Amino acid sequence: IFLLADQPDPALANGYLLEAGENGSLDALKLFRQDAGARTLLATGQPGLVAGDPTDIHLRMKRTVAGEWQLEAASGNGVLQLQFTVPDATYGGGSDRYFGFQCVYTATRKDKFYFDDISIQPDVPDLQAPLLLSAEALNANTVQATFNESLDSLSAIDPAHYQIDNGIGMPVSVLLLPDRRTVNLNLLSPLSSGNYQLQTLAVQDMVGNESGVQTIDFQFVNITTAEEFDILINEIMADPTPSVGLPDAEWVELYNRSGKTLDLA
Repeated sequence: IFLLADQPDPALANGYLLEAGENGSLDALKLFRQDAGARTLLATGQPGLVAGDPTDIHLRMKRTVAGEWQLEAASGNGVLQLQFTVPDATYGGGSDRYFGFQCVYTATRKDKFYFDDISIQPDVPDLQAPLLLSAEALNANTVQATFNESLDSLSAIDPAHYQIDNGIGMPVSVLLLPDRRTVNLNLLSPLSSGNYQLQTLAVQDMVGNESGVQTIDFQFVNITTAEEFDILINEIMADPTPSVGLPDAEWVELYNRSGKTLDLA
């Protein structure tokens, strides 16, 4: 994918291109600078991201006025994850620059390329603070919160920016996941079965936009393993033949006498 080129001939152009597709299980997206046809590797993304057959990916490349390149990518309909950030301002943009695709393939692959939802927009400053999208209790001691954009690595892991009601309070630690939009809140006091509300404050994105107070509800159900006498066989229908007025079916009715939520797997 020629992201920026000073002429329409890809063999001679100066500019930048994103390459996808080699022939191994560790194939990754690679950003190159091209100088009169000679290519210099600038950055490499996650190994194996484009190794599938077929490969279905969603890309978002950003280039700032200062010349910093940032690539986010996702497989299929997955969440975009940061692949790399690298500076290179050798060639600037402008109305006389070109964008395009170059496909290199064998005869049997000539109809295997599809491109859609292509959008090229100016470098508009990000003025929006991170939006809290969801919260989910992974277990009694971990709550996962997801935002709509990449977070500042220091702001995201500050426990003071998170609060859970019903006596839980702040997490003891926060882990920022590789997608940079999701955090795991590690709790000192375990959750009990019930409804909770997570409040976030002063969480910043990667350019410093800071969110105000945001709240979102979530639920936790404490699922435990059944112990002796927790479950009773309350009723049995044995599918008698002939049925003699009884249902022509069979079932076993279990009764949970423990008051707990049980895992019967």
